[in-house]
Amino acid sequence: MIRVLQGMELDRQSGSGYICCMSIQVEYQGIKKMRDSSGMEETVVDPRKELIIQKEDRSLYIEGLLPKTVYTFNISAKFIDGSWGPPYSIRIETSMDGKD
Repeated sequence: MIRVLQGMELDRQSGSGYICCMSIQVEYQGIKKMRDSSGMEETVVDPRKELIIQKEDRSLYIEGLLPKTVYTFNISAKFIDGSWGPPYSIRIETSMDGKD
């Protein structure tokens, strides 16, 4: 489980008060570098994916991540006025496959 939404600023102040967040966009992509049997470096890319979740959701369970892969997550809030907040980026590295 990835808990990346807890520290985000989900409401923002405008000239007339606070604008509430409606939803959150989560985009992520993984890159895994490894060596094949002959010692050549290979790069495996887990393609970019996008999810939209509701403001009330404070954690997100993502299945199917590759083991030993570095993922970059970009998280942005969509406000009630239709505008988007700046992206919040994090990088994580997955550990071994949970099936082992």
